[in-house]
Amino acid sequence: MKRLALFLFLATGTLFAQLNPPKYSAYVNPGTGWAPWGAAAAGGGISQPPSIALYCKASASAPWTPCTGANGSATPSGPAGGDLAGTYPNPTVVTSHITSGTAAFTGTVSTTGNINVQGNVSSAANTTPASPTNSGVLLVATPNIANLQMFDATRTVNNRTAEWIFFSGAAALRFANDAHSAVLNPFTVFGGQAGGITGIASNSGSGAWQHTGLFLATGTVTASSFNTTGTVATNAIASGIRAVTVATDTATVTDHTILCNASANPVAEQLPSAPTRGQMVIFKKIDSTVANSCTLQGNGLQIDGQASAPPITAQFALVRVQFDGTTWWTW
Repeated sequence: MKRLALFLFLATGTLFAQLNPPKYSAYVNPGTGWAPWGAAAAGGGISQPPSIALYCKASASAPWTPCTGANGSATPSGPAGGDLAGTYPNPTVVTSHITSGTAAFTGTVSTTGNINVQGNVSSAANTTPASPTNSGVLLVATPNIANLQMFDATRTVNNRTAEWIFFSGAAALRFANDAHSAVLNPFTVFGGQAGGITGIASNSGSGAWQHTGLFLATGTVTASSFNTTGTVATNAIASGIRAVTVATDTATVTDHTILCNASANPVAEQLPSAPTRGQMVIFKKIDSTVANSCTLQGNGLQIDGQASAPPITAQFALVRVQFDGTTWWTW
């Protein structure tokens, strides 16, 4: 006669299987010991697949009963092993067992505590770390530097990286090349909470810094040129002013008022060769020498349709011009 027993092990005890229907000889253990089941068949074998009934214990001292949701899902207990430490039902992960490598998750990982990482943290649409060739965001671990790098792989080579970086007392928005060996700083703020903001530097490069809302400044705004289609309201405007005495001089885009002193010789003042649309220049004679004139010249551009403005010979007389993008106009 053959004996058939099915053992299932859980943390709280042993599960035994009872074979049904009892058409042929078998030994089963319903929890009270092994006993023969049914009549013996020829050769003592079982010739058809039996059904299986499972018996469970809810605790070590409880009797064996058919498994149900109540006694078949007992809380595990006992010491943990492998990558786990402590005891069930609340083991912990052994920290030293977490080594280098990649952990891939296909779902959402949620935590109610902090996540501390030594190294970089990458976020991308795939399992490849974010980089100039793989769009995403990268938190970079660098001593004494906080750096958030952003990548757009659809841009051209060396135009795919932007970052917010804080170091040496400055927070900067920068563009970097693919190798991160060269950067451009469009916007930088200097200072700190205790010491206050000590400066803001911006650079619009070959383009314009365009602002469509109200621009308020309580300090000094320094710019080589300032163009607006709206209203400028200010307590004071400080613009470039200087005196000239040499026979030939050329104004720059930062010049606003030029005081001509022709007491020693006539003065010819050339306007900027590449003026900004809207730039204004005031040219005033301050000496009393009638014989020596002060003349404002267009430097390749016209002033009221002429190569130069009429010469100034009277003391304190002046000429004012403004550039419309093509021509200088007096007013």
